[in-house]
Amino acid sequence: MTQTAVLTATDTGAVLFPVAISGSTIVAGDRGASINGHLAPGNVHVFVKPAGGWVNATQTAVLTASDAANFDGLGFALSISGNTIVAAAPSKVVNNHVQAGALYLYTMPSAGWKDMTETSELTVPGGGGGNLGLAVAIRGKTIVASRPFTNGYIGSALVYQQQ
Repeated sequence: MTQTAVLTATDTGAVLFPVAISGSTIVAGDRGASINGHLAPGNVHVFVKPAGGWVNATQTAVLTASDAANFDGLGFALSISGNTIVAAAPSKVVNNHVQAGALYLYTMPSAGWKDMTETSELTVPGGGGGNLGLAVAIRGKTIVASRPFTNGYIGSALVYQQQ
């Protein structure tokens, strides 16, 4: 293989990891990104392959959370399947539970990827801690997310099905 492109963010100081790919779309998380006065709520960068192939480029879109708060860590883990991106914010406070975590789903609009907030948000039913989303995967209409600290140091993996 030969390197054909370098993908970068227009955000000053963006640190792009982790990364995932599906078809001609690459996503990269920046869990430390500061947005609208919030410290490190994080974001996700979307890169779409141009018709002529991969070349050096900046992102096509930046995905954020509508309820972004300090140190959520959106983009800590992410996955893409077709036109759906799932990005985790494992440090998100949910129902007053510190580091409960949340998953943010983004569905590509019919006109293509653009800067946007989530299509939907998933949390643990009933709340609780556990850092939901330290790892996440999506395939088709199934999402699986780690919750490593469900009960002390005994973890679980939660499966969500899109209807």
